[in-house]
Amino acid sequence: MKKETNSINSKYYLIIGVVLYLIGFLTVNIFSDNTVNSQEGLLKMMGEIKYFLVVFIFIVIIAPIMEELAFRLWLTERKYTKYTSLSLITAVSYLAFHSVTVSVIIFILLLFSFFFFKKKSLTQMLSVTLTSLIFAVFHYHNFSHSARWFLFIELTGIAFILSYVILRFGFIYGVLLHSVNNLIALSMLLAFSSNYSGVFESDDYTAQLEKQSIFKAFNLSSTSYSTKDSLVIESASLTSIALDLLPFESNVIYKTSPSSFTNYNFIAYSKLGQPINKILLFNDFIKQAHIITDTAWVPAYTMQVADSVKLSRYISSKGGISLEYFCSYLRLVQDVPLLLEIPSSFLHLNFKFDTDIFLKGITQDKIEKLYEYGIEVKKTQSQKIKVITLKES
Repeated sequence: MKKETNSINSKYYLIIGVVLYLIGFLTVNIFSDNTVNSQEGLLKMMGEIKYFLVVFIFIVIIAPIMEELAFRLWLTERKYTKYTSLSLITAVSYLAFHSVTVSVIIFILLLFSFFFFKKKSLTQMLSVTLTSLIFAVFHYHNFSHSARWFLFIELTGIAFILSYVILRFGFIYGVLLHSVNNLIALSMLLAFSSNYSGVFESDDYTAQLEKQSIFKAFNLSSTSYSTKDSLVIESASLTSIALDLLPFESNVIYKTSPSSFTNYNFIAYSKLGQPINKILLFNDFIKQAHIITDTAWVPAYTMQVADSVKLSRYISSKGGISLEYFCSYLRLVQDVPLLLEIPSSFLHLNFKFDTDIFLKGITQDKIEKLYEYGIEVKKTQSQKIKVITLKES
């Protein structure tokens, strides 16, 4: 009788899941500029893993198992499964949001829904809804800003469908369906990979762009080097190549928005035996590779020299990093809109910095640590910085 009750209740989860999935799927295809580009965060994450087999195993095997253990193991109603799911969801919430407050709120909500209702059907419905919403939020940063809310609806629908499958057929079938869904998503990213291989030239240079095999694209880190009359960039996306061609600017941030699973090799030779003009090459390259730009103005953090004498003490003749490199790291890796107001005399010098300054985000501890070096970082309301995002069209 217990199995039959679960089966009857689970039909509602299937209906809700299919409706939400269709709403999300249709709206993301209608309103998002590019279906593949909507998975910007996922592409970025995969681009950080250098081996295709590792990407495949993680997305198709490991992630489905871990996520089903966390979000839906409790549906099996075996001993301690609710405690296991409660612990795992709280843990992944902290890893996803880096917030103790958010993790505690999720823990309390789950504790309430799992244990404080006497009516079993109400407990199940509330818990399925809550874990499905948390599951969707957990994947929120996998997607671009323009598509997040539509894909949030779609993912909530998928979570309801997975709950139905586990209740109706068993836990292992939920894991298998999750794996198949991820395999389809990965296959779509591969199928829509770009291909802009070819040769283009001007009076000053000849350039060649060559697409890498998908199985080679994750075997090497992106590298770039130049000589007096040539420039080489290996194993990089189209937008990353374009970014490499741009100079560093104190008051402009250039960023990339991944929209393809494909890496390229790029080489340019000067016809005149002189250094290649990268700005001219950049302008020609974005036309050849069909790259577009989006411009936005955002409130900025400013970085200034508060005490030049103190900062000079940390100048390093061997090793260390430059303020330009550190600024680029904060901008591109940690997504900090940093406006640099540093004298050029300090910009390219190398400094010995403590590794604590590379911790995530601009925290109060990091601001205080930088002040010890004679550098002041503060958030402003009046000043804004231009952010130019490079995208594949």
